[in-house]
Amino acid sequence: MTTQQAITLLLTSDEYLADWLRAGHSRMDRSNYKRRLKEGKLSLEKQDELLESVGFVVKQVKIWTKPS
Repeated sequence: MTTQQAITLLLTSDEYLADWLRAGHSRMDRSNYKRRLKEGKLSLEKQDELLESVGFVVKQVKIWTKPS
């Protein structure tokens, strides 16, 4: 799944609420991050940090190449 799909799932699905709380985040944090995501104000770096904090793992790293 994409980062966007994973972070949306993490912030909206009850399935991941226990993992979220176990990682030390609060319900209020979740609500605030969900709002920031919807507003387009949640950086990709923060999304990665949140996903990793609850156990998500990057399966494939992005590789960039410079145009010729």
